[in-house]
Amino acid sequence: MSSEEPTRPDPDRLLTSLIQAGEREGRGRLKIFLGMSAGVGKTYAMLTAAHRLVREGRVVVVGVVETHGRSETAALLDGLVVIPRMAVGHRDTTIMEMDLDHLLALHPDVVLVDELAHTNAPGTRHPKRYQDVQELLDAGIDVYTTLNVQHLESRADNVRRITGIRVLETLPDSVVDQADDVELVDISPEDLLQRIREGRVYTGDRREQAASNFFRVGNLTALREMALRTTADHVDKELLDYRVDERIDTVWPARERFLVAIGPSPYAARLIRWTRQAAAARDIPWFAVYVRTPRMVSEEQREQLTRNISLARELGAQDVIVLDDDDIASGLLTAARRINASTIVVGKPRVRGRLAWTFRTGLVSQLVEKSRDVDIAIVQGIDDDNAGGQRRPISLTPMSGWAAYPVPLLIGLALTMSCLPLLPIVGYQAVGLILLVYVAILPMLAGRGPVLVTAALMAVMWDFFFIPPRLTFSIGRIEDRLTFVLYFIVALTSSVLSTRIRLREKVIRRRERRTDTLYRLAHDLGDAAGLDAISVVVSERLGQMLDVDVCLMMPDADDKQLSEIVLPGATYVPADKDVGVATWSYRNGKSAGNGTDTLPSADGTFHPLIVGDHVVGILGLRLRAQSREAVDIVSLGSVLQQIARAIERERLRSEAERLRMTDERERLYRLLLNTVSHEIRTPLAAIGGSAGVIHELLGEDGDARIVELLEQIRQGTVRLDRLVANLLDMTRIEGGGVMLRPEWTDMHDLVRSVVGALEHELADHPVRIESSVVHPLVKCDAVYMEHVLRNLLLNAAIYTPPGTDIVIRLIPEVASFRIDVEDHGPGIPDEERPHVFDKFYRGSSAPSGGTGLGLAIVDGLVTAHGGTVRVEVAHPDRKENAGTRFVITIPNEEDSEVKT
Repeated sequence: MSSEEPTRPDPDRLLTSLIQAGEREGRGRLKIFLGMSAGVGKTYAMLTAAHRLVREGRVVVVGVVETHGRSETAALLDGLVVIPRMAVGHRDTTIMEMDLDHLLALHPDVVLVDELAHTNAPGTRHPKRYQDVQELLDAGIDVYTTLNVQHLESRADNVRRITGIRVLETLPDSVVDQADDVELVDISPEDLLQRIREGRVYTGDRREQAASNFFRVGNLTALREMALRTTADHVDKELLDYRVDERIDTVWPARERFLVAIGPSPYAARLIRWTRQAAAARDIPWFAVYVRTPRMVSEEQREQLTRNISLARELGAQDVIVLDDDDIASGLLTAARRINASTIVVGKPRVRGRLAWTFRTGLVSQLVEKSRDVDIAIVQGIDDDNAGGQRRPISLTPMSGWAAYPVPLLIGLALTMSCLPLLPIVGYQAVGLILLVYVAILPMLAGRGPVLVTAALMAVMWDFFFIPPRLTFSIGRIEDRLTFVLYFIVALTSSVLSTRIRLREKVIRRRERRTDTLYRLAHDLGDAAGLDAISVVVSERLGQMLDVDVCLMMPDADDKQLSEIVLPGATYVPADKDVGVATWSYRNGKSAGNGTDTLPSADGTFHPLIVGDHVVGILGLRLRAQSREAVDIVSLGSVLQQIARAIERERLRSEAERLRMTDERERLYRLLLNTVSHEIRTPLAAIGGSAGVIHELLGEDGDARIVELLEQIRQGTVRLDRLVANLLDMTRIEGGGVMLRPEWTDMHDLVRSVVGALEHELADHPVRIESSVVHPLVKCDAVYMEHVLRNLLLNAAIYTPPGTDIVIRLIPEVASFRIDVEDHGPGIPDEERPHVFDKFYRGSSAPSGGTGLGLAIVDGLVTAHGGTVRVEVAHPDRKENAGTRFVITIPNEEDSEVKT
């Protein structure tokens, strides 16, 4: 193939471009103002750009903008339409969030959305603000937004190592990858620190705190480099996309890239390592490419190629490109121009001495001759003694196979014999032309070997049977000698040309088949609804494409372990040992199994499906025919990405459905709370109050039966009110609505208050309070701690015989405070003790009535305080009335973390 031939479009990139074009159709444009940290002026730059759009006549509204009290930023809101935010209630507080439905109904040209990584309040449609932005984009609305680089998922760990601060709000890098424009808002660390000192970023004590902690010159310099690199990567991607769209096949030296040529040779490992070291020294990306020709490779070569490709991926190659071409040099140059690579790395020819002159037309010479704007790096090879592999034995089997020879030879022999009767009529020269026509046509039907052998046979038979003197091998006339030689020239020329055409045809057919399969796979995955449907599509399409059996395995519900159950539609069910290989692949995020360096004895090969840095599933493949080129399996980059994205899309859809159900459940919780609070407690209060008033009106001389009935009414309302309170507490605990207001509390006074309030219920149980200090102070929520003690005392009163005492011990400890509530009843059976804190659990000796929520509430409220509660036998040395002791331990340091 000539180097001047126009570069063919890359099927993978063309398919990706078509898919992206389809996704962008009717979709809004996203512009991100990226900065290294707060205070660099992202919001200011976004608002400034918004005013330019307004002057151009576009409709711009403010969805949400945080000015953080900065007057310069707030001033830019003048002249812009600000959409009121939506009030969202959560845990007894009101949070103002962006009103997504209002914006969708208004449908402006551009919406300004500040702080893209923001986490929305529970109860809103999406958990993250960037998902709100995606819905706006899907509706055809352009969005301008701001983002700090530390909020990118891939950067969060590095930020924590550099600054020591954990970034809680992150978003996937794919959000930035999908942005139509990324504008870097950049200032030097010194200028930012000056802004902080002047109070233009933070005010008051926060200014000093920021300058001495997060906002240090070293931290800001590292974050600045991250922001610059992120922007450069995005611009680089835009440049590659532009080159593909415009069909530019020359290398633009915008950024250095190395491209290492690999193949089924043990020496390729040295090239890969050299490229990795050279690229790391220059801090530039590098790629690996394998040009796949129609020529078959042996099993040993196939395995070596698999190892080389795995090594390239393990050492950090940006991508491993597999390209179909009948000419390796042209394929390498095509790959280099597609990825805009500045340098191609190849191995130095290992032939020495006089024979080296014969290799001047080899791969290296062709690359140097055709490279034009691409540099060629030639790396020294290694000696056979250190190659790590054996010389490949010379094969005696021809490339075309022995079976390709008999038919052309027999046809030639038959044609020659049929021409014998024609010799007296047409002469031997005409017979020679007839046989030569057959030799010229034969390359369209057979390979180079059969053509050359048949041409030689035809020439010899023409000489022996037809040229005078007949039945001899002598040729007298010069014209006959030239005709004799012409047989070989025609055969050689025709066979070479036809072989090239045939190889080119195979390459084109393979490329078209692969492109068609990838397109159909992408189309079917887009239409698949649910993981089961995705599994069926993957098994069917990959089975046709690669001639393999396929299975898809997913992690369990908490994403910690790989499920051993394959999804429906699988044509390959891994054995127990292969399941272990799949589990290793899932945990390590690397391919494993047959054809790799990890657990190669497995029947199948298992590939992790990765989105970002998260493994969403495992694709298992098993060859149906060992003679098949396994390189098809190790070059699944684009296929794996499509499958991973489809699974991630389904996971996000399921997550959105789960969040919708969670929101609905919370709505029902709130409805239950309102119903219980207003529809039940209000009448209870009226009944109890009315009974008290009647009791007062009757006075001490009232009818004893009426007084007794009034007392029963009062006790019934108190009991029902307590039941309602337990239901409300349990609802708050499960819904995450327990908002603690910790304050220093005298625990002795709190206990006495609870005992006094339960005077009637504890009338038959003497209560003793023991404390080693007069005023034990504990930092806790007094209201909720009162609920804890009340439920424990009521539990002791219910489950112990009358007359037995109850002991409450207050014990200060190091960094904590302990409260023991001990009774002297029959105790809790051993088999029931582990379940006492379960919801709605009631012991075997429980009296009628009650809900079994009291101790579950105790456990929930103590846990909310960051403490623990346990149950134990009070007196294990007693055979009867061993009693029960509940031990509560809560942290009691001023800076202790209180869980809410």
